[in-house]
Amino acid sequence: MDKKHNLTVLKKLAFFSLIMFGFGYLLVPLYYKICEVTGINNFLEPDIVSENTQINFNRDLTLQLDANSRANMEWALVPVTKTIDFHPGELISFEYNLVNLSNKKIVAQAVPSYLPKEFGAYVKKLDCFCFNQQIFEPNETKVLPVTMLVSNDLPKDINFLTLSYTMFEIEGLASKEINEYN
Repeated sequence: MDKKHNLTVLKKLAFFSLIMFGFGYLLVPLYYKICEVTGINNFLEPDIVSENTQINFNRDLTLQLDANSRANMEWALVPVTKTIDFHPGELISFEYNLVNLSNKKIVAQAVPSYLPKEFGAYVKKLDCFCFNQQIFEPNETKVLPVTMLVSNDLPKDINFLTLSYTMFEIEGLASKEINEYN
């Protein structure tokens, strides 16, 4: 009786093991199908980076770089290069220099603005100092990088673009909070 019972349990375990293996094997395709149906984590729709792998050499664009600071700020934000000539779909990189002219630690955040305004909808920034708050030590100079891509879908009548950054101090951070922020 024990052998017969053991054989029945063994058959049931083998059956359930086979079912579990099959479920595990089908889990990845099932996950992709659920994502496709629900639109969550849709792996089938490429983003702007994968769409713009083709550079349009038939079209020339000029990007003018600019920077603004409020009058009472004690720093200087300056683009290293004033203009960049490039093509839609081309990955471009450039830098800004920021000099903290004060004798105190400053926490600041950059905010971009675009001209013409619709230009911003066609920009994909891959790396930008504007993504995070920046900490500047007294009398420190920092090089702040930007890497971006302009979509091939940019309207044909737009050939001259302006990207400007305004740096704002994050006020209200006590020196203790600044040290913890580091």
